[in-house]
Amino acid sequence: MNRPSRPDRRLVVGISGASGVIYGARLLQLLRNTDVETHLVMTKAAEVTFAHETSTKIAEVKALGAATGSTRTADQTQIGQFWNPPIWATWNRIAETTTLAHDGRVEDDARTFAALNLTFADAVIAFYDAKYAYHVWRPVTAIRATSDPNWTPLSNTAPDPSYPGAHGAISAAAADVLASTYGNRFGFTVDSTALPGVTREFTSFSEASEEASESRIFNGNHTRVDQVAGENLGHDVADLVLKSFARGRP
Repeated sequence: MNRPSRPDRRLVVGISGASGVIYGARLLQLLRNTDVETHLVMTKAAEVTFAHETSTKIAEVKALGAATGSTRTADQTQIGQFWNPPIWATWNRIAETTTLAHDGRVEDDARTFAALNLTFADAVIAFYDAKYAYHVWRPVTAIRATSDPNWTPLSNTAPDPSYPGAHGAISAAAADVLASTYGNRFGFTVDSTALPGVTREFTSFSEASEEASESRIFNGNHTRVDQVAGENLGHDVADLVLKSFARGRP
C-alpha cells in the first residue's frame, strides 16, 4: 500500500477474474509515486488470471509459438501443426488402433469407446464452464496488448477464452481411459489430417497425451498454465467416469 501525504485521496482498485488484469497492475504502478493512497482487492479468480497474464508463461509462448522468428525446433513446429485437428477425433483413431491391436471382444471394445466418448463429453462441458468462468485472454491478445502488436501465432486461435486448455483436458482424459483397460505402455503410430503423410510414433498413451497438450504452446494458442490446468481437469473427469463405469452406472 502506498501511503501519501494527503490521506484524503484514496483509490481502491478491484480486480476480478476477467481478462486484462495487466491494466489494473499498470494503474497501480503509475499511481505509486503520486499522492494517491491505493488499495488492491483481488478475487481468487483474479489471482489465477494474474498468474496467467503476467508470468513468464506468456514469454514462453511468445518465443515458441510465433508464426515467424520463433525459437521452435523443426520437430516442435511439426508437433504444433500435427495436433491441430479436433483432438477428440484423433484420440478416437488412437482408440481404434488400440482395440484392433488387442483383438478383444466386440462388447469390450464398445465399452471402451463408450467410456472414452462419455469422458470427452463431460470434459468439454467442464472446460467450457471453466473458460467462461475465468475469461482468461488468449496469448495472442495478451502479447499484442502488452508487448508486440504485430505478434501472430503459428496456428489460428479459437474464438474462446484460453483457460483451461482443451487439448490438455481431452488428451489427459483419453490417456487415462485407454490405460485403464490396456495399460499405459502401448506402442502405436497416429496420423493427422493437418499434415497428410506425416505420422508420429509413441510408446505410451501418456507420452502422446503430453505431446498433444504441449503442441498448443508450440502453435501459439495457449500458455503452459492453460495446459496444466486442462490436464488436471481431464484426469479428474476420467477418474469420475471410470468409477461410474466400475459401479455399473455409466
